Amino acid sequence: MVVAEFAISLPAVIVLLAVVLGSAGVGAQHVRAQDAAADAARLLGRGESDARALALVRRSLPGARLEAARADGLVCATVRAPARVVLALPLVEVHGASCALDDGLGSTAASG
Repeated sequence: MVVAEFAISLPAVIVLLAVVLGSAGVGAQHVRAQDAAADAARLLGRGESDARALALVRRSLPGARLEAARADGLVCATVRAPARVVLALPLVEVHGASCALDDGLGSTAASG
């Protein structure tokens, strides 16, 4: 009797463990997206090219998209990337956004 109960409950425990570990991974990817957005905003604020900022973002988050906008002396960067939750399926999208002072040397553009 105990073996049957164990056999029934084991798959549920494995699924629960996968969901918990997957959500912890999504949290880590969200932090990486936020850090990448901050780094991209600083690069763009110093006048670096959009291509260089996108390369920096994709080094942290492969497959990520970068959107940049300039207004009121600030350059803002938003990073979006598919998050891998369970079994490497892209079920969720993580994003991060950050702004930095614009030195006025760059151009207004968005990369993707």
